[in-house]
Amino acid sequence: MTNRILNVCMTLRMNATAVHMSDAVSSHCKCFYYEDCLGTSAGFPSKVKENVSVCLCHLSACVSAYLSDRPTPQMSSFKEFAVFVVVLHVSQHALCVEVEVDEGQESVLLPCHSNVSVGSTVLWGRSSLRVHARDQSGDVLQHQDHRYVNRTSMRADALHGGDLSLTLRKPVINDSDNYTCTVRQFGKDQDSKEVQLTVKDPPESYSALELQVAEPPVQQLEVISGVESVQLPCRTTAELHDVVKVEWTDSGDRKVHVHSCVPEEPEDQNQVYRDRTEMREDPLRTGNLSLTLRFPTVRDNRTYTCSVYSRAGPPRVETRVELQVRAQQVEVDSGAESVQLPFETTADLPEDTLVVWWCDEPEPAKKVHEHGTESDQHEVYRGRTRMREDPLNTGIFTLTLNRPAVRDAGTYACRVYGAGLIFLREKTFQLTVKERRPEEDENVDNRGRRSFTDPTPLMTDQSDR
Repeated sequence: MTNRILNVCMTLRMNATAVHMSDAVSSHCKCFYYEDCLGTSAGFPSKVKENVSVCLCHLSACVSAYLSDRPTPQMSSFKEFAVFVVVLHVSQHALCVEVEVDEGQESVLLPCHSNVSVGSTVLWGRSSLRVHARDQSGDVLQHQDHRYVNRTSMRADALHGGDLSLTLRKPVINDSDNYTCTVRQFGKDQDSKEVQLTVKDPPESYSALELQVAEPPVQQLEVISGVESVQLPCRTTAELHDVVKVEWTDSGDRKVHVHSCVPEEPEDQNQVYRDRTEMREDPLRTGNLSLTLRFPTVRDNRTYTCSVYSRAGPPRVETRVELQVRAQQVEVDSGAESVQLPFETTADLPEDTLVVWWCDEPEPAKKVHEHGTESDQHEVYRGRTRMREDPLNTGIFTLTLNRPAVRDAGTYACRVYGAGLIFLREKTFQLTVKERRPEEDENVDNRGRRSFTDPTPLMTDQSDR
C-alpha cells in the first residue's frame, strides 16, 4: 500500500510539472510530495505512517479544492488525471470517512451504509478490538472490549434498512483511531468501510491552572482472586473546602461510588458495584479519598478514576488506579488421587445462596459442580467432584476434583449468588495438570501421591480432617 501511495504522489507531481503548476499545487497541497505521503515531512501528520490510506483521502480532497477554482483547460485535464489515479489506486479500499468531535460531547455518530440481506452480521472494530456487533437477533456484546461497554449503540432496524452507523457516547481523546464497519454473511466478509475518528480537546475547556497540571499517572495494583477486599488508594493534600462531590468511575464510564456532601437525588451507581464499595468517613476533611472494593473478581480488571467536583470549574482528576485481579495458580500431576481448589469466605450465608463452580476456559464454559444438585453438571466431571457439607454455614466452598487429568487444565471459577441471582463473590483459579513422566513413578506411592522426597508436596484432599 505504501508503494501505491508513493507512485500516486510522484505521478501527480510529474503531471503537475507538465502543466507548469508544480509550485502552486505543492504549496496548496503538501501531499503531492511523496515524503509527505509517507508521513516523513514536518508539514504532514506523522500518523499517516499508521494509516497511509488517509493520505489518499487528503490527496483527492486537496486536488479538488485547489483545482475547482481554476477552470483552465490544463487544470481540468490534470484534475481528471489526478482523480483517475487516486481512484485507480484505492479501488479496493473505500475512501475514508473522517469524523471530528470535541471531547466532552454527549455522543458522536460513525456513519456506515451498506447492502444487507438475510444472515448478515455487522462488526465494528478498531485494530484488534471488538467495538460492537449486531446480527438479526440484536446486539452481540459478549466479546466487546471493556472500554466500549455501555457506550455504543446501533439502530434497531440496522440490518433491515442498511444504516449500520454506530453511535459512540461520551467520546474521549483515546477513542481517536480508524474504525472498520464490516458486513459479514455466513462467515465471509461481504463489505467493509472505514471511518477515521478524531476526538479533539475543546479549546475553551482549558484554564490556566489546568494547563500547568499534568494528568496523574496510572497506579498499578495487583491482588489474588478471592481476597475479601482491595483498597484503591487516593490521597490528596489539595484544598477540598469547595468540593461538593467525589466520584469514582471505571474505564467503561460506569459509576463505581459517589460521595456527595449536598442534598440531591441518589446517584446512579452501576449495579455491578452495588453493596461492594465504601469510602472512609469525612474524606473531604482528611483528604483520604481511597475506595474499598469488596470481593474483587477478574471482571473488575479495569482502570479506576477518582474525580472531585467543585462549586465552580470543571472536575479535577485526583488519581487513576489500574486494578489487576490475578487467578490463583494451582498445579498437580496427572494421575494424582485428587486436587483441591481452596475457597474460604464469610460464613452464615442465607439458605437460598447459590454456589456454582465453572470451568470458563477452554471454551465453551462447562458446569463443574453446583452445591445441592447435580443438574446440568458436565459429563466430564460427573462423579469426580465434591464440596464439604454445610458450606453456607462454614463459608468453605473448596472443591475437590478426583483423578485430575491433563484435559482438566484450565480456568476455574466459583461464583456465589444471592436471592435474585445478585452477585455476592467469586474466586478464580488457573489449574495446571502436568503429564507425569514414567521415571517419576518411582517417587510416587501406590495411592498416586508424592513421596516425602519431593520438596513440593501436592495439595491433597483435607476436607475430612
